[in-house]
Amino acid sequence: MALEHIGQYVQKRRLQLGLSQRALARRAGVTATYLSRLESGDRANPTLLVLESLCDALQLEVQVGPSRTAVRAASHSGDVQARRLGRRTVLETT
Repeated sequence: MALEHIGQYVQKRRLQLGLSQRALARRAGVTATYLSRLESGDRANPTLLVLESLCDALQLEVQVGPSRTAVRAASHSGDVQARRLGRRTVLETT
């Protein structure tokens, strides 16, 4: 199981889909600056609404867990568990 910063995962998935930051930002309803900061780690804590928008744009399914802080995103390439680690949101892949 690997642990990734959420921005790293977003960037990795964006590149897999062949999207530019600007294109993904448009699809997700966020600014390109916000997305750039998220991917670089400057912006580590997206809201659940932003995370859902990003997952939608990245063709991932989102399910809110019982604690309401966990988000489960499933793609064809495997499962990803998003959780809080201190002040950061991290993704754990299975």
